[in-house]
Amino acid sequence: VTWSSPTPMTPTINVIPASESDKNLSILWDANRAARGKRHARDVITLVASYPDGSTKTFSEGKMTSGMPGGSVASGGRIKSNAYVFAFQDFSQTRA
Repeated sequence: VTWSSPTPMTPTINVIPASESDKNLSILWDANRAARGKRHARDVITLVASYPDGSTKTFSEGKMTSGMPGGSVASGGRIKSNAYVFAFQDFSQTRA
């Protein structure tokens, strides 16, 4: 006897600090972050990754689960790159 339960796919995107992508993902994180007295956007996110060989991967029906609204500094005095984590229900891909 076997059974299975759904497991979300959880890709992480690391971006260069203070880049345009970092700023946009930070805005998306803040808009969807639940907090006391704050209304969150409840966005349903789709992520499409295009690779140099022409293949694509599409993650859909997702939510952002973790992010960094501000920057953080490493022990060497450099700004750390920010990681944004998503959880997706569906996945499809095309091969080159």
